[in-house]
Parts: sequence; C-alpha cells; structure tokens
Amino acid sequence: MSNDNPHCLIMQLFGPMQSWGISSRWSERDTLLEPSKSGVIGILAAAQGRSRDESVDDLAALKMGVRVDLEGVPCVDFQTAGGGDTSAGIAKAADKVPSLKDEWARLEGTKKIERQGSSISNRYHLQDAAFLVALQGDDVALLEELDCALRKPVYPIGLGRRGYVPSIPVAMPRDKGVKEGCIDEVFRTETWLPEQEHLRISNLFGRRQQRLRTVTETSGSDAHATRMDQPIGAAFATRQFGPRGVVFCEVDTRYPEKELSDDCN
Repeated sequence: MSNDNPHCLIMQLFGPMQSWGISSRWSERDTLLEPSKSGVIGILAAAQGRSRDESVDDLAALKMGVRVDLEGVPCVDFQTAGGGDTSAGIAKAADKVPSLKDEWARLEGTKKIERQGSSISNRYHLQDAAFLVALQGDDVALLEELDCALRKPVYPIGLGRRGYVPSIPVAMPRDKGVKEGCIDEVFRTETWLPEQEHLRISNLFGRRQQRLRTVTETSGSDAHATRMDQPIGAAFATRQFGPRGVVFCEVDTRYPEKELSDDCN
C-alpha cells in the first residue's frame, strides 16, 4: 500500500563496535565512518529471515539517510587465522574442514594432509558510535512490516559483522518506528540519541552535541560523493553492489524556529 506522503522507517545503531566496509579486499577490511546501505539492508534482510540468494531490490529501493549522533573512534584489529603448517587441529581460513577420520590419520602419521599457513588481516572498526538511520519510502505497509521484523528478528543482528552486536535494540520505541515525513524532517525533529530517556546513556558522554553530521542518499546531480554499496538483486549471494550518490550536511539539534527543508524527494 503506497501513500502520497513520504514515510520513514527509523533505526538506532548503537554499540561498542561497528564496521561498515564497502571496499574490503583480502587482508584489509575497511570501514566507513557511518553505516553503509549494504550493511543496513543486510540488517533488514536478517530480521525478515531472507536467505542470501533472495533478491533485496525492494529494500534497496528505499532512500537512506544517516545522522551521526556520536562519532565513532576508528580502530584496527590485527587478526590471524590458523597456526602454521604443523599445528594440529587448528582450522585455516583457506582450508577445507578435514573429517575427524582424516584428522586422526594425520596425527597418527598414516596420512599426509597439505595445510596452508596462517591467514593475517587488518580489520578496521568504530568504537562507541551511535547512528540514527532513516529509510524513506511511499509503501507504508512495507515500512511497518520491516519495523515489526526488527522487533522480533529471525536471525541475529550485527552492526556490520556478526560479532558486533548492538547495545540496545535496533528498533526504535513503538511510537517512533515509522513516521510520516522525509529524511530531513526526521533528522531535525528526532531527539539526539544519548538524550532519549529509553537509552539512559546520556550520563556516559560529555556535553550535548549541537550540530550533527548527516549523510543522505540522492539520485540527482548534487551528489558530493559516490558510494559503491547499493545492493543489486541477490547481492548477498552474488556480491553485486552498484553506485549510490550521497550528500553531506549538518542538522541543528537545538530545533530553532525556522522552516524545514522542502527537499523530501
């Protein structure tokens, strides 16, 4: 069911560790300074219980914006998988998992199994970040369905990686999950996340932030940058992601008495 007025599904992404990579290759796993669209669509697909080979075009059609309520601290983990050629019983990232029978035969010396060495990688992430994410669309029924799925997800939700679990539910309080209005209105009127009573974390952070950075999707020629994180078809199986234009701006959370932007398309 569509509606003439735009509506937004609102999500809160807050956790001790988050990672939103869009160009990771082999041993270098990068992260953006705010959630990627592919990562957010992955959260929605997991909440709905979609399989990796299922198309997410309906979700990718939603326009996405991110308000950075707390800038994360960029960090890096130096990680290894495996313990070298002679280590018994340690899985290697590039190895096939040996059967128990083969493993015993290798330990007894009756069968030789070729093993690869350790896999080394640098994995970047953000610490102590908080983001308000808005997904805009005209299909209110779809947005409400996604909001319900976030409240009772089929698969566990991770903030960019499975091990990076959110500190609070990703879904907003029930009266704030789906709101009428465009992304710009949501970002201007929603309370700064650490100040919201249901989070009870305002005393953990310093003074109140006044102006917050935003990254909003655009299909026009006004894009400030291009992100390769637009899911295409069954993107999580085929790893196909297209370009997406974004604009950078700021919003004032002091809510001055001035007209909101009319750019809701």
